[in-house]
Amino acid sequence: MDKIIQRASLIGHVVEDLTYETLNPQRFEAELIELRGVGKSPQYKNGGYFVFSDLMSGKYTLRIFGDRFRSQNYAVTVPVVTSASGSPPPSLQYPVFDAPGDNELAVIVKTVNGGGLKITFDSVVLKKEIREGAPVLAQGFFATLTQTLDAGAVMQARMDSVSGLFPGAIVRIIRDRSIRLGFDPYYLHPSKLTSIAGKVAHQTAPELPMEGAQVRLTKVNGNDVTLNDIAGAKIAVSGSGLSGVVLGAERDVVTLTNQRGDYSLYFEEGKLTGTATLEVSFIGYQTQTRTIAIIELARNLADFKLVRS
Repeated sequence: MDKIIQRASLIGHVVEDLTYETLNPQRFEAELIELRGVGKSPQYKNGGYFVFSDLMSGKYTLRIFGDRFRSQNYAVTVPVVTSASGSPPPSLQYPVFDAPGDNELAVIVKTVNGGGLKITFDSVVLKKEIREGAPVLAQGFFATLTQTLDAGAVMQARMDSVSGLFPGAIVRIIRDRSIRLGFDPYYLHPSKLTSIAGKVAHQTAPELPMEGAQVRLTKVNGNDVTLNDIAGAKIAVSGSGLSGVVLGAERDVVTLTNQRGDYSLYFEEGKLTGTATLEVSFIGYQTQTRTIAIIELARNLADFKLVRS
């Protein structure tokens, strides 16, 4: 029997890194790159959306970038969908592409109130509300938020089930399926943030910057930074158990240097204290680590010069 190959659409939603507000098309661009290097441009929609239409199945690289934003690349696979011949298949709406962990609140559970269907956690300042009905995920757990979390300080959440949750569990409360676009090393943050910034260069030729070196935060105040797979998202935590501190998603603690060899990592007040240990790696060069004292709510500098292996 003949088959009809169905084409697909790829939809994405982009928000700003600190406020979680949607970005209009004047502030960002999206590009879908095929394996052979051919780029495809999308249509832009109100509310921070972009749409790539009429896509053939295959593997692509989705690139999101903008002025004063850090370019971000994602691997995308458009599946093969076929339909029996006889009538044209309906247009396949490929699900909204998102980066798990980007537009949500991740917390460590302090207490579980089974009767009140409520959890408590350390106070967090929400920049944007999370509405009633939002998915709540943990390892092996799914529930729905039953009360809106308003913008401002929050330290508890009510949901339709807490069965299986326990103190020390990491919980994700998802605001929306989005891509959160981070700022580049030169952006002057209007908010009070603690940042680490610097340059990675060759030891023997420091005037030559190294693009694509990976910079990873490995310790905060002596506590290991671990990446925890929580229902499909890698959540970064310093410390462990009830005393752990959620630092964000993986992209908040791991970055790559840009064309000038510059990088930056930044965190809200209270998350980066005491000392920070960074690890820098690049293919063909010795991995280098460095621990620096952190001045909170300031820009902390840490440069690296790598030596060939």
